[in-house]
Amino acid sequence: MKITKFFALIAMVAVVLTSCKKDDPAPAFFLNATIDGAAQSSTVVVGTKTSATYIVVGTFSDNGALTLTSAQGNTALTEAGTYDVVPQGTATTDKAAFYASYTSADSKAYFGQTGTVTVTELTATSFKATFNFDAEVLGGTETIKVTSGDVSSAIAAN
Repeated sequence: MKITKFFALIAMVAVVLTSCKKDDPAPAFFLNATIDGAAQSSTVVVGTKTSATYIVVGTFSDNGALTLTSAQGNTALTEAGTYDVVPQGTATTDKAAFYASYTSADSKAYFGQTGTVTVTELTATSFKATFNFDAEVLGGTETIKVTSGDVSSAIAAN
């Protein structure tokens, strides 16, 4: 009887120890944003640096994607700080800026017109920032708001 109770106690302890789930650690690289009121989250984030241009892309589970690209103009992105989002193709002369775009799950391409990207970490191997921008669909008048953006990405040099 003592042996049965002992094994029952061991079995209960084993069940308790193996059924307790530890919290999953937060992903090291991510891109989160609220797009027209809908929260989106990506752990598939790719960052690269070519010359002085940083490009960070996150893809979402619905196959949408968001891209941030530093627009260097006469001034390259070299340090953390707050930068304007400017329309695609706009050259900036006084300081670096960002192009921002979002491609929806139904393949509509939206391009940032106004907003900000606040870079909090910028190194040869990492990029972290928060961002918000208003975007307009390519060739149309439909607009979206991208708010509460937060990104952490490794940077691969080319």
